[in-house]
Amino acid sequence: MRLRKQFLTASMIVGASLALNARADTYNIDPTHSQVLFKVKHLSISTVSGRFDTFSGTLDMDEGEPKSLKLAGTINAASINTNNKKRDDHLRNEDFLDVKSHAEITFETAKTRDRRRGRIRIFGNLKMRGKPRPVVLEGTISDAVQDPWGNTRIAVNVEGKIDRTKFGIAWNKEMETGGLVIGEEVTIALELEATLVVEEKTEEVPAEKDEKAAADTKE
Repeated sequence: MRLRKQFLTASMIVGASLALNARADTYNIDPTHSQVLFKVKHLSISTVSGRFDTFSGTLDMDEGEPKSLKLAGTINAASINTNNKKRDDHLRNEDFLDVKSHAEITFETAKTRDRRRGRIRIFGNLKMRGKPRPVVLEGTISDAVQDPWGNTRIAVNVEGKIDRTKFGIAWNKEMETGGLVIGEEVTIALELEATLVVEEKTEEVPAEKDEKAAADTKE
């Protein structure tokens, strides 16, 4: 019994030590190598795809622990782009995103599940038109790699589905043959590449140098 208690105590000490030594890393999303995409049914027979051109965000994760991943991002709603100006102007007005009143779309992770072999499931809150709603995104997370310039990078690729009407985006028209002009279910996809934030090291000045500098200043 005594040996068992000693073993349990030692295990707890080792576990606590490993937890303290785990490094929480912050990565900045690289918008030049990332995409925020969506697609929705049109006339129930085809799919219209689009993207948001302006966004930013961070990925926080303990080293080697995908379940600790926390994704936070902000999208400029007015940057919506479906490669059709007339349609994009309509998507920006009160019928859809209402960008004058709600300039930003935000996402924040509540928790992440590690599904092994690089697969993850993210539970988070998506806020659009001022309405926060839960959303689940599934996909992959890469191992960290180093680019030719010495930067450490990771990639997260996830997607999920939302009901746009839950965010107050309910505009539609019924077709004579039945069905809706625009689907209510929207598939969203995040293809993110992010760069590790490296803290700048400040060089400590020896005490004697500090004292000499102070003396020189007095003179």
